[in-house]
Amino acid sequence: MAVTSLTGKFIPAIFDPYFSLTMLEEDRLLQSGAAVRGAEADAFLVGPGSTITLPFWNQLTDEAANISSDDSTSSSTPKALTSGKMIAIRQSLNQSWSSMDLVGDYVGSDPMDVVRLRVQEYWRARREARAIASLVGVLADNVANDSSDMLNNISVTTGTPADANKFSGDAYVDTMATMGDKIGMLSVLFVHSVVYSRMYKLDMIDTVKDSLGHDIKIYNGARVIVSDSCPASGTPTVYTSFLLGPGSFQVGIGSPKVPSEIDRTPAAGDGGGQETFYSRTELIVHPKGMQFTSGSLAGKSPTVAELQAAANWDRVHERKRVPIAFMKTNG
Repeated sequence: MAVTSLTGKFIPAIFDPYFSLTMLEEDRLLQSGAAVRGAEADAFLVGPGSTITLPFWNQLTDEAANISSDDSTSSSTPKALTSGKMIAIRQSLNQSWSSMDLVGDYVGSDPMDVVRLRVQEYWRARREARAIASLVGVLADNVANDSSDMLNNISVTTGTPADANKFSGDAYVDTMATMGDKIGMLSVLFVHSVVYSRMYKLDMIDTVKDSLGHDIKIYNGARVIVSDSCPASGTPTVYTSFLLGPGSFQVGIGSPKVPSEIDRTPAAGDGGGQETFYSRTELIVHPKGMQFTSGSLAGKSPTVAELQAAANWDRVHERKRVPIAFMKTNG
């Protein structure tokens, strides 16, 4: 029979608040400014419900101004300020890790101690991977329903790619240009390591120090983030890069009823004992200007594959107000 107990090495009252504070320090989306922590999203995750409606005001209509006159019988007609809404979905996630007590005895260190030290990096990576999966879904919706107006695709899917099919300064500018006269809004570049390697070899990358002395990679004024969660598929391989602006994502982080706990199974291993560490989190990672439609959703929270599905996304902002652009290259 499994008996739930707490080991002397793990005190949830200390671990959980520390975990909540420190897990955001290395979050590259938040640190780059491409994501912002939303108080409204955080507050929603404290209460019930699977989706949250995030209202917004539309821009003032881009029309010519009235011409003033001295005719008292002629009046102007006021314009209406319209609003819209984005719908974001709660993502309730968990993971667990287990080890036999005997393993620690043989290797000289407790595997569960290692897990607890690395769990915040695990969840950081999951948030980033889910943000990228959402971008894949947004791109799929854009191709299917919005004439690919957020995409610059210079890749080929057959034959041998030429330099014209690979990352370049011209390709980067053309991708930013999908924003029209809002081209300056994009300031973060997510690329696959293969694309980054090409940029590095071509001496495109500058390195600066942040206030803590950490190296920050810069290309043409944009912060470069390297992640192999960026899509890479096909032969020849097509790589998808993402250009993001400030606040491209709204992030909410909630706390489940029991964020973390340990389960002891004394009888396992013929009485040698087994320990399982459980970690849980609640998230909102939502791209600006988009609505999660739940058009193809099997459970309460979306899987990574469901985040990537075009059927689950719909753009509710005009193109220029969505600070996201996509570039497909062969390297």
